[in-house]
Amino acid sequence: MRAIVEFQLDPEMGARERTRLLKKAIAAIEYWQESNQRADRGHCKRRRRELKRLGIRLSKLRKCFNVF
Repeated sequence: MRAIVEFQLDPEMGARERTRLLKKAIAAIEYWQESNQRADRGHCKRRRRELKRLGIRLSKLRKCFNVF
């Protein structure tokens, strides 16, 4: 996010160059968001496999939403 703001605030940069750099920054941000989502799914799957191996079933655990 900081990269996008920096490009928009640079007064010496031309419109074409600013647009090119903004597109590049947006592509990088999208890449990292997708990468983080893939990693999150993988970590969740691994954790569930570990819990299953230990005999812990998430569907059988009690829910505690309103603790206070």
